[in-house]
Amino acid sequence: MWKQTKSALKTALNKSLGRPTNDLQINFEYLKKTQNEQFPVYFNACGKQFILRENVMDPRTFISIGEISQELPLSKGMTFLEMGCGAGVGAVYAALQGCSKVVAIDINEDAVKNTAENAKLHGVSHIVDARLGNLFSPVKKDEKFDLIFWNVPWIGDDPGKELTPLEMSVIDPDYKDTLRYAKFGRNYLTEKGRLLFGFGASVGDIDKLNEQLIINDMSIALLKTINAVSPVNDVVHVDLYEVII
Repeated sequence: MWKQTKSALKTALNKSLGRPTNDLQINFEYLKKTQNEQFPVYFNACGKQFILRENVMDPRTFISIGEISQELPLSKGMTFLEMGCGAGVGAVYAALQGCSKVVAIDINEDAVKNTAENAKLHGVSHIVDARLGNLFSPVKKDEKFDLIFWNVPWIGDDPGKELTPLEMSVIDPDYKDTLRYAKFGRNYLTEKGRLLFGFGASVGDIDKLNEQLIINDMSIALLKTINAVSPVNDVVHVDLYEVII
């Protein structure tokens, strides 16, 4: 009851001040603001400098992917697949940690180019293979990975319109792509491989996602919670989950 009342008060306040009245509007507007930069933008993550190009999700938004990447169970010689690679921070970090093979996939062509650029910048182009495509479509039939990770879009609301590749980085209507990731990801794991994802419960609706996972006979386990300051939502809690195979 309080949650509904609080939401109604927030909506009324925003409306009176001429601000966006729901989370979708807030995030749409913030995404637009991230594109008002003089590109390329240089930023730091995982103790390294990276390049950010136009039309690519800013890794500093909500929480740096660098912080999440440093919590992943990476090890030397491991094969790693990052879904939704964006600017390539996670993929490059994995290669620098000693992974023998890294595949980075994104539906956004600009993100794929940006990842390849950052891989070259850090001397790991021979390890990081950036590919364009939706979910596992660019993965070869015989490819298997020790670890697969996706910092999934946290917002599961349906905006009722076709999303741009940039918008798809934060919005997954009804969490349909996240469910497909959880369902089909197991097909690309080695015998002891692990399927992980990051989720911002303070922004998205983990209960809604979990209900859909249960309906589809899947379950998840919370591995770690990471706290960070967000330019949009103050303190953000990002949970690292594992899909139980």
